[in-house]
Amino acid sequence: MLKIQAPVSIAKQIFETNILGPIVFCTPEVGTWSTVGGLGVMVDELSLQLASLGQNVIVISPYYDRIGTKKMPGWLSLDPHGFKYIDNIKVVADKEYEIGVHEGTVGNVL
Repeated sequence: MLKIQAPVSIAKQIFETNILGPIVFCTPEVGTWSTVGGLGVMVDELSLQLASLGQNVIVISPYYDRIGTKKMPGWLSLDPHGFKYIDNIKVVADKEYEIGVHEGTVGNVL
């Protein structure tokens, strides 16, 4: 015998099984930390909304030692979201660069 499910039940099952896996945004701007135009706002809002829907979202963005035109080294450590310095890594592009890695979570977005 065919079992009929309510549309809400079916929609819930589809939603719960539609997890995409980790979604990673690699961007030069994000949220209030490093935004110049609309890209930072778009990445911030999209990543927060996807996380609120249950998606696993990671945002990778450079840390700039200035806010606007003011040079402010270390300002990320003062952020209320609790960003922490992890370690330095070496990256080779046209030459070798040593960069610092920081980590924090905002609204279930790593």
